[in-house]
Amino acid sequence: MPGTARPYSFITMTVRRTTVPEEKHDLRALRLYREDLLAIVTAVAEAGTLKISGEAMEADSPDDLDQFPPQLTTLTISAVKDDTTSPVIVELTKTAATVKLTDPSTQTRGILMGIRQICEPRRLRLRSRVSRFQSALPLVVLVGAVEIAFVVVTVSVGLGDPKKAAGWIVSPAWLACF
Repeated sequence: MPGTARPYSFITMTVRRTTVPEEKHDLRALRLYREDLLAIVTAVAEAGTLKISGEAMEADSPDDLDQFPPQLTTLTISAVKDDTTSPVIVELTKTAATVKLTDPSTQTRGILMGIRQICEPRRLRLRSRVSRFQSALPLVVLVGAVEIAFVVVTVSVGLGDPKKAAGWIVSPAWLACF
């Protein structure tokens, strides 16, 4: 329709972010070797100036990993850009590994995918203690049900009521258990 103006068409405004977007990716529990750490450090170094810290030690080169103790409890690998932000931070502990991307870009997402490829073969498949008993649970229930049925049948026959005993054996509710 000619002559009709869209509302608010005269206002032009640019929208700026007030906070920097962050993404946190969980890699779960890992068992990494020195070669894996070296590959992760090399990948993170592509995002900026490298900083490695852990066990009261700091380093800024992949070659310095040899100076760290063989059994690490925590290790943080980060790349510092513009002396203020860290676009990629890898935090490794005994129980978990996470990658944090600050203001994600195509480059940092590529680094994340490279880190995931390095870590995938080293993921620990943690099993719950309950899982060992879950496989035996149906057998335990079946044995318990058979014992209960045996007691009921024995008591019913012992009391001289064979019809009641036969009713328990062929009961639809009893057959539903199987």
